[in-house]
Amino acid sequence: NLRRSAVPVTLTIMLLTGWMLLTNPLIWTIGVVMIVILPTLLSYLWNTLRRPNEIERAQHFRNVVKDTSKSTFQSLFSLLCLPFEAMVSMDAMIRSLWRIYISKKNLLQWNPSGTDEKHKLTIVMTFRRMWFSPVLSLATAAYLLAFVPSSFPIALPFLVAWSAAPYIVFRLSKPLPHFKKVISE
Repeated sequence: NLRRSAVPVTLTIMLLTGWMLLTNPLIWTIGVVMIVILPTLLSYLWNTLRRPNEIERAQHFRNVVKDTSKSTFQSLFSLLCLPFEAMVSMDAMIRSLWRIYISKKNLLQWNPSGTDEKHKLTIVMTFRRMWFSPVLSLATAAYLLAFVPSSFPIALPFLVAWSAAPYIVFRLSKPLPHFKKVISE
């Protein structure tokens, strides 16, 4: 669990450090994107090359493209939510360390997914919950514009996405419209 919790924190730190402190921010940005997207690309290659004999090539290719597009969307979504996931992970790690080594209380306290959200999700609730993404985005933009303007164009797509992350998450969390087909006799 600790390794899994450290991944978003590490990737966010890698991006911020690459943009703010290191000499080649594009390499660091590409590196982080590849860490997130490479499993999808490798899966695509593996699935493309391993076609079962009983499935036609066209059908196999359609299935692989469908699966790959879903995986690519999930990878891009994880990049979109990276600062939020980093904040949630850091909060969990700090709480765990505090409870284990300092307070020695509430060691078994946990909230199952979704139990704290009993009412309908609103845009305000989404922004309140994901506040860290736009704040980090704006703070990073201000820092880059003031101190490292050459990194700003490289970071801009991430900063825009992170600023819009609460709205995008809210829109994606809405159920798809339900269409009823009328069957005529």
